[in-house]
Amino acid sequence: MFRLRSKLVYVAVIIVLLTMSAALWPLREASANYSSLPAAATPTPSPTPSTCPTPGNNACISNTPTVGLTLSGSDQTVSFILAFTLASPSSSPWHVSITATQFTTGSHTLPATALSVTAVSIVPACSGNSCPNNGIVYPVNLVAGTPATFYNNTSGGNTHGIGTFTIQATIQVAVPAKTYIGTYTSTLTIAFISGSP
Repeated sequence: MFRLRSKLVYVAVIIVLLTMSAALWPLREASANYSSLPAAATPTPSPTPSTCPTPGNNACISNTPTVGLTLSGSDQTVSFILAFTLASPSSSPWHVSITATQFTTGSHTLPATALSVTAVSIVPACSGNSCPNNGIVYPVNLVAGTPATFYNNTSGGNTHGIGTFTIQATIQVAVPAKTYIGTYTSTLTIAFISGSP
């Protein structure tokens, strides 16, 4: 006899913008000290809207990440915050996966492995028995087009993971030295899935 196993999945999608610019040379035929170029600031996430998540949808992305980077001729990294809100009605295990498309601008792309999730936190900080119990070790390296679990609420008791939580993931983008100037876009999709990965 076969037993069917089902999982409940909620999906949210966002487009990320990454703007690459070049440092201007001070004078013709002059060189620049790459270490003195200004660093791009890490953006802060926008506040969670009061309607997120909406009734009937238990997951939503609550900010629109945009980040800029001045190209220096060296390999660099830049990070952004992806904020999302989950509403879990059950203490059963659940997990969150992320899928990203490759960053592109015109015919130019960043490597398919340019993204990684380096940290995740509950905001505001959560304490008590209802808080999710994350079982993931970071970083989680992403491959474009391939879902990866980056948050896993393992069942730590009868009430772990029940409620509405805003989670912030720090996502790092590796930018190779020979990246072309442009505004690169990637579509991130998160899936809130009941059960263990």
